[in-house]
Amino acid sequence: MDTPTSTQFHLFATNVKDCACFTVEKLGRRPLVIGGFSFMGFCCAGITLALVFQARIAWMRYVSVACVIGIIAGFCIGPAGIPFIMTGELFKQSHRPAAYIVGGTLNWLSNFTVGFVFPFLQMSAGAFSYMVFCGVCVFVAAYVYFIIPETKNKTFMEISQMFSTANTKSTPIITVDDVKLRKMNGYGALDSSSIEVSLPENLKGPMDSIS
Repeated sequence: MDTPTSTQFHLFATNVKDCACFTVEKLGRRPLVIGGFSFMGFCCAGITLALVFQARIAWMRYVSVACVIGIIAGFCIGPAGIPFIMTGELFKQSHRPAAYIVGGTLNWLSNFTVGFVFPFLQMSAGAFSYMVFCGVCVFVAAYVYFIIPETKNKTFMEISQMFSTANTKSTPIITVDDVKLRKMNGYGALDSSSIEVSLPENLKGPMDSIS
């Protein structure tokens, strides 16, 4: 049975989600996810400080309440729904069902793990138990910032090319123009007798030594 306080929190979360629905296509996916996780981590650290000093400072209890509301707001801004949107944008059609199954399974396993482990974590770490969640939020925000590309208004081929950019910079690519072709019976074919490939300058030395 919902209490008046829990009903107010549900209404607040619903309003924040509605605001995120109008901003996701303007700001993009990455800013909302990074901002949401960063704000959640900041609020987790704020709850820790509030619990440590609430015995000495009376108004710290209000800070802890504000941080709880901030965690709900940060979660609704991005992490609540945008990962499911990005799952459909990062994977092609044939892989999306498996991606959704894996993502949903990990989501509910994480919820179960947090609900099961948190009482024991709170008994052992006390007020500093929230720092674990702060570290997780900061790690996810950094991972999205450095690894996950922006998927707004981009096709799957463009997103796939953005993922492969780092690999193509470190791996030399052999194009059609780099291979010498000769004519056989009126059609172009590879010259198997002598295939010349243009390699970067830093790879010419080792390749010459092998040959």
